[in-house]
Amino acid sequence: MRSILSTALLALLTALAVGAGSLDAQAQPAPSLTSQEPPIRVAVEPVYQSVSHDGRDLSQVSTQLMASVPIRRSLQAYVRASMAQSDGAGLEPVRGLDDVRLGATYARALPLGSLVMAVDASLPTGKRNLSATEWRTAILTSQNIYDFRIGGFGQGFNAEPRLTWAVPVQENVMVGVGVGYTYRGAYEPAETLTGAYDPGNEIEVFGGADVRFGQSHAVSTDLAFTRFGSDTVDGARRYEARYKVSGTVQYLFQRDFTSVRVIGRLQHWPESRVFVPGLGIGANPVFEDRQVVPSEWFLRTSATTRLADWMDVRLTIDGQRYQQTVVQSNLMVATLRVAPTFHLPRDVYVTPGVGYSAGDVQRLETRLRTEVRF
Repeated sequence: MRSILSTALLALLTALAVGAGSLDAQAQPAPSLTSQEPPIRVAVEPVYQSVSHDGRDLSQVSTQLMASVPIRRSLQAYVRASMAQSDGAGLEPVRGLDDVRLGATYARALPLGSLVMAVDASLPTGKRNLSATEWRTAILTSQNIYDFRIGGFGQGFNAEPRLTWAVPVQENVMVGVGVGYTYRGAYEPAETLTGAYDPGNEIEVFGGADVRFGQSHAVSTDLAFTRFGSDTVDGARRYEARYKVSGTVQYLFQRDFTSVRVIGRLQHWPESRVFVPGLGIGANPVFEDRQVVPSEWFLRTSATTRLADWMDVRLTIDGQRYQQTVVQSNLMVATLRVAPTFHLPRDVYVTPGVGYSAGDVQRLETRLRTEVRF
């Protein structure tokens, strides 16, 4: 989410500067506390996406390569690399690599509960210093309402350590708390931005509870608060996202090869503080409060079942509502996705998928994931 936020606010800063002169995955693999050794997984997933919104047509073709490797039973590492081409009617295409993501997760059983330590890092391998016309395309395709896989391409070096402690309070109830920190390094996203852009660092605290009902049902809730530091350009403060609050409720039914999952989530973003160039004297810059990032209401229902020994199928229905911002009105979007998985010999799994979104934003997505397990 933060990568999309960074590109969105950079777009706003760029637009404001012009005006003064004239204006979420892929989730990290979970560690195991069981005696069963998880497999090595290697996957490649090309995706085509197209979007129509407010008379604008955008598209993106991306390919993602992922691998997760169990180093020990309770320690796993992963790597992910992506490349994409974003385009649109009347826009200059942007093509290149995204930042390479590395990470590791370690789980340890304690006398009371368990501890999970995770660290993720982004290496600055993605495309940066975009031209003015490429930057305009990247600005549009990075808006989170469009849900493109690759947003702003290269975004500098990032490091994200997280620590979570979970403890059972009853046989069927588990509670957990955690803290995370994100360091974001400076980088130069576009030629049109004078000086290095340095996103503010983040600190997150979160807690949650899981409750099991019998062998087939479970309910979980969690709440997270994230505080953002100030974003700077060439050392001068330009933007403050302030904070984000998110809450999630989830229900899971699972029996044999059939599962049903219902997720409800609310992400609240307050108005951000945005620097207004051309106003203020000397060391007294002027800021305005503006709704840059939309708060979001999200509801998902997904069902997976096995149709044959060699085939599973998943059906997913999403509903989303986005709050009005300085660049968009209130939006509502409904999405339907279908994805069968074919089990081939030698532990090869092929998952083609198609999704379509209707409402204030129309989205089409096709993908083909191929995974090999060793």
